Parts: sequence; C-alpha cells; structure tokens
Amino acid sequence: MQITLTLTLPDLPKRGVAALLKTWTVRARSRRHLARLEPHILRDIGLTDFEARTEAQRPFWFEQR
Repeated sequence: MQITLTLTLPDLPKRGVAALLKTWTVRARSRRHLARLEPHILRDIGLTDFEARTEAQRPFWFEQR
C-alpha cells in the first residue's frame, strides 16, 4: 500500500517555496525573541506585555495583515 501526502500552500509567493520557508523561519525567530524581551524594553518599543505575548504566541505561518 502506498500513501501519498499532498501539501497545499495558500498564497505561495512568486519566488517559491524557498522564500516562503525563509519568511516562516524569520517570523518564528522574531516571535521567540519577542517573547523573551523584558517589560521595560517592550515599553521602549511601544508594546504592552499583552500585545507582545499575543504576537509571540501566534503560529509562524500566521501573517498579520
């Protein structure tokens, strides 16, 4: 028995899968860093703790528009 898995990527950038994977990697890394920032740094960049936590908890594939 053979099983076939098909992955559908919505809104695939014109540059292709490599660009999408790079975008996801950068986004995941940025959100991990955001989660570790001290409260006084968050205030300096104009974010509340709640806003930072909310953004940091989003999945890497979720894009804010």
